[in-house]
Amino acid sequence: MIYLNETKQRVVASLFFLREESAMTLWKLTPIDPLDPNWSASSHRGPVVVRARDEKAARALAAKAFGVTTRFPPQAGIHAPPWTRASCVSAEHIKDERYPSQGPAEILEPTF
Repeated sequence: MIYLNETKQRVVASLFFLREESAMTLWKLTPIDPLDPNWSASSHRGPVVVRARDEKAARALAAKAFGVTTRFPPQAGIHAPPWTRASCVSAEHIKDERYPSQGPAEILEPTF
């Protein structure tokens, strides 16, 4: 009987750990200077709310969702997707009841 109780406790503890592990952080990514030429490498230039495990993952999701190939004249340099660059986009951890922290990593706002 004691063995069954210990087993139940282990199962409950495991389920609690898995539940906690699936919670993610909400990030608000905000462009610092939307007139920066690097924004030509993005299809979106406004704030973004992302559910992700960390800031790096949030930035990567935004870059993947909004990054575009640019055409630039020779000798003009390459415009890089701004979402992964702290000099172009600020990132802040937010708590907002409109967005659940449970669920897969994804862009929550904007919705198209």
